[in-house]
Amino acid sequence: MSKHPGKAPLLAADASKGQDASAEADGDKHERHPMGLLAMLGSAFLFAIMALLVKVLKQFGPFELVFWRSLFMLIGTMTMLAYQRTNPMGPPGAAFILTARGVAGFGFM
Repeated sequence: MSKHPGKAPLLAADASKGQDASAEADGDKHERHPMGLLAMLGSAFLFAIMALLVKVLKQFGPFELVFWRSLFMLIGTMTMLAYQRTNPMGPPGAAFILTARGVAGFGFM
């Protein structure tokens, strides 16, 4: 059992216990995957690379930097949505609110 009741471990089950034994000890029948933790680490690394590039590429203006940053973010996001076969406009009925959020975000830039 965990030293902190109610808190799930960050990574998969301890190798010495085996995944099934650890999941049963926690009262959870689902496998644990480190994908959330890996995604957070990967995003922090990529954000640091982006900040480094912004410092190095001083010949570009702020609007050009925002454009390129947004373009690469769009490519990455659309790739993930296509891989997961998710509609970029969200569930039915959400297109208006998502479009309004995008237009407001653009307007506040």
